[in-house]
Amino acid sequence: MELHLYSHGGDVLGVAATFGIDPKRLLDFSANINPFGPSQSVLDAVREAAADVSALTQYPQPRAPHLTQKIAARFGIDPATIVIGHGSAGLLDAIVHALRPRTALMPVPAFSEYHRVCAATNCTIVPFVLESRNDFRLDINAFLTALATIRPDIVLLNNPHNPSGSLLSRADILTIVNAAASHGVLTIVDEAFIDYVPEDSTLDVAAQSNTLIVLRSFTKFYAFPGLRVGYAVSVPENIRRIEHTLPSWPVSSVALSAAEATLDDDVFERHTLKQNAIERTRMIEALSALGLRVTPSSANYLFVDCGALAKTARKLREKLIIRSSIIVRACDDYASLENTAYIRIAVRGSEDNDRLLAALASFVPLVKNDV
Repeated sequence: MELHLYSHGGDVLGVAATFGIDPKRLLDFSANINPFGPSQSVLDAVREAAADVSALTQYPQPRAPHLTQKIAARFGIDPATIVIGHGSAGLLDAIVHALRPRTALMPVPAFSEYHRVCAATNCTIVPFVLESRNDFRLDINAFLTALATIRPDIVLLNNPHNPSGSLLSRADILTIVNAAASHGVLTIVDEAFIDYVPEDSTLDVAAQSNTLIVLRSFTKFYAFPGLRVGYAVSVPENIRRIEHTLPSWPVSSVALSAAEATLDDDVFERHTLKQNAIERTRMIEALSALGLRVTPSSANYLFVDCGALAKTARKLREKLIIRSSIIVRACDDYASLENTAYIRIAVRGSEDNDRLLAALASFVPLVKNDV
């Protein structure tokens, strides 16, 4: 039986309904959310905001001035270079609607929302295929050649790359931005997972550049995707254009309170970075020992070629759900990964990671029987 393959990670209830499994039994490795959950400061802020009747009966302030000021102070940039929105995906939608590009040069595979947003505005994606033999790292010189030849309206990058986790250094990103600018091309960089490598962010450059827009998200690293809040940074002229395509109140008061609380929680950030590095290294070693090829990652997820265990990612995903109640992100619906055995798995806590590793190890003796 052909079972539906969800295009997004994290649809636990949908998977439970499709496979007839109690959702409480499912362990979700398909969504790249901090396994520690929201910090105590975030939980306290949400409870306080929800208990405040005025936060529920009054509209949020336009432009979210408190959160905007806190972001500006955190990164030393002008508040006028920041716009708050309904997650980084919602902001990307607003940006593309504001700019109305006809063509976008984009490395693939890539986050499925990019394709959806471009399709909604009749923007043609020109794919630049990342090679598995190069661990899905972007070949800068080849990309610059493609840029000069194609002359797209925009370049769309994400850093670290999703789904592979490969990282472009700050210097490499700026090389692309400068080259694109020389051709009159604007670059959009989605830094949804840059919290794991903050030294390579180009947010400060975006605040002074009319040819660069950087997207950031609170929902991945700080673990509250249900509240949907992110922000974009660029020069005030670009920010005003984006604002014109946003709803008047794109983010709720409760979500804004949660986001504000994250900016004061250095302890949570340090703990997350330390534990993610430990578990990511341990998982790479264990997966490699099973004969699987793991792409080097700078984020909180791993991109794994499971060809040694299954013919396709779809088959392996289904077997993991049915036999072990574990969800992984099958990536054979990504452009350039059709009919492959690549999966993306989140780096979770040690106990959960052990459960996944044991489930994958159990497939090794069964490979000859066509897992």
